[in-house]
Amino acid sequence: MKIYIAGKYTGDPQATEKFRHYQNLIQRMFPQATVITPIDFVPSSTNWSEAILMCLQMIATVDLVVMLPDWVRSRGARIEREFAEGLNKRILYV
Repeated sequence: MKIYIAGKYTGDPQATEKFRHYQNLIQRMFPQATVITPIDFVPSSTNWSEAILMCLQMIATVDLVVMLPDWVRSRGARIEREFAEGLNKRILYV
């Protein structure tokens, strides 16, 4: 199983720590899964438009999308959720 974590990243000074925390938590919940966050594959120098495209490409490959509590305050996470819904991906809200 492959799991993608979506949440607010841009403008959140604690984003790296937050995503790593949830990545560890989800990994414990699903020990056999590969748990991926944007931090794992989007270089920090990537502009927003390129980053969201990379994230959507990743979502197309996963089995489950986990939405962090702050997803509603993130334009990118809202786009990711809509894209995942369009692909009939399972979505877990934490």
